[in-house]
Amino acid sequence: MALFFISMNFFDAIILGIVQGLTEFLPISSSAHLVITPALLNIPFPSIFFDVVIHLGTLFAVIVFWFRRIKNITISIFRFEKNDDARLGFLIIIGTIPTVIIGFLFKDILDRLFESPIEVACFLLITGVLLFLTRFTKERKERMNILDAIIIGIFQGFAVVPGISRSGACISAGLFLGLKRKFAFDFAFLLSIPAIFAAFTLELKEVLEGKEPVFLFPYIAGFIVSFIVGLICLSLLARIVRKGKIHYFAYYCFLFGLFMIWFLWLK
Repeated sequence: MALFFISMNFFDAIILGIVQGLTEFLPISSSAHLVITPALLNIPFPSIFFDVVIHLGTLFAVIVFWFRRIKNITISIFRFEKNDDARLGFLIIIGTIPTVIIGFLFKDILDRLFESPIEVACFLLITGVLLFLTRFTKERKERMNILDAIIIGIFQGFAVVPGISRSGACISAGLFLGLKRKFAFDFAFLLSIPAIFAAFTLELKEVLEGKEPVFLFPYIAGFIVSFIVGLICLSLLARIVRKGKIHYFAYYCFLFGLFMIWFLWLK
């Protein structure tokens, strides 16, 4: 594995770490901003592995935020207990399956989309539509079933497209299915843990095979910044979702997506 200490500097890594921390949990597509921000600020485009590393930073934020729940789920599963925590763990496993299948089938296509900012901006508009439609949803389910988990998993699978917010797609799917806002929020992020970890493992394998260099120190800086900023934003989004205001982010997606199409078209 080749380790480099140049090319991507600390300033670039910190900016991208902040962008990741702000946009991974706020439903405005972190991948879209990681593709678009370099074009706006004229800094080097991050590698796919750097993108995964800063996603790992926000993954740690999820683990810290839900540490007690994750601990209870893990213990219940390994003890073969029949309780709500074990059931939730089973639903997370079920929801992860369609995400993995979609990711494997379309990996090469998705990697190429990261190199097309204008297409990413168009997908951001789709995120806006999903978020806007949540304003018409109503809480009507007390419990989540297997079909609900599969549907949310499918939404998460297609959210690997840059521009489609993973958190926005999953939370929206849960709300469309009539889940309570708090549960839709919790499940969306608990479901992200195996998906992001799997993506990190696949990219790490490519790095170990020498397919992509690692700029070690900036990667560490990006990881730390994305973790801290992500933890703060996660707390903020929890309050917004519980108040039923997540559709407000649709207007940002519409405005920013249209601005980026205009900006990139002129460029």
